[in-house]
Amino acid sequence: MEQTPPGRLRVLCRDLAPAGLRKGEAMALERGLTGITYETGDALAPVPPEGRAPDVIVVSGLYELLLDDTEVRESIERLRELLAEDGVLVFTTQTRHPQLELIAGVLTNRDGEPWVMKCRDMGQAEDWAALAGFKEVSSRRERVGLFTVTLCRA
Repeated sequence: MEQTPPGRLRVLCRDLAPAGLRKGEAMALERGLTGITYETGDALAPVPPEGRAPDVIVVSGLYELLLDDTEVRESIERLRELLAEDGVLVFTTQTRHPQLELIAGVLTNRDGEPWVMKCRDMGQAEDWAALAGFKEVSSRRERVGLFTVTLCRA
């Protein structure tokens, strides 16, 4: 594993749900991880960081909640613009789920609406990353086969 020089790594966790941020902070502290900043924020309207551009951006568990493909594509484009020149974007894509109808029928999202999710083809997500200007794009399916993790190098 590559080591980061002291003072070089800055970790910022953003979410619309303060409860999620508190849970993430508690989990990090249990593991002895410190120096992480937690703030409420909209992932679709990222604020450019103060100082240098981020080297790594991770988007997990968001894109399947967005039903409009244009929103996902534009998010990937904005994140490419925020990243450092040699930065990396890592994002997840839900490619299938055997219980989509059940989830939408019995669960609600944070707005009280049916919890509808959209599965997308891994190739489509990779194409959006390439169109956003990433030079290297590769994906791997996780063991269960519901999600892929896509790594995009600027």
